[in-house]
Amino acid sequence: MQNQLIMQTDQGQLVLSGTASTFTTSHAVADYFGKRHDHILRDVDRLVKALPNSFPAEGVPTFEVNAQVHPQNGQSYRFYNISRSGFMLLAMGFTGVKAARFKVALIAAFNEMQETLERAGTTLPSAVAAARDWADRYERAQLTLGDTPR
Repeated sequence: MQNQLIMQTDQGQLVLSGTASTFTTSHAVADYFGKRHDHILRDVDRLVKALPNSFPAEGVPTFEVNAQVHPQNGQSYRFYNISRSGFMLLAMGFTGVKAARFKVALIAAFNEMQETLERAGTTLPSAVAAARDWADRYERAQLTLGDTPR
């Protein structure tokens, strides 16, 4: 399946949908935030070194290194495919006007999600507590049956 554009910005593509995941690239991040690509590579390299070796796991930031061959000079240039979680982790470390706007938009989206849950009679803490309670009951039931929890 070909990558499909999900989000278009004034600077070009930001988010792509691949065969198994939604991701962006280090080039798109650099373009969107008005940063040099080599600085984005540096920042991602630092994050990769800081992350535990247990990555990647579901829902965990992933940074997949790739190479692109320049059509004119034939040289190979490194870039990253970045998962949604990886993008969030990376972008939260940025400063500047665009980064501040991005963070404010993220906060607004989170607040909207919380308001939606509250209107439905569910608060985020109660939803988390309900999930935790269900997991505890499941684990006790498994222990009662002689199974070990997963």
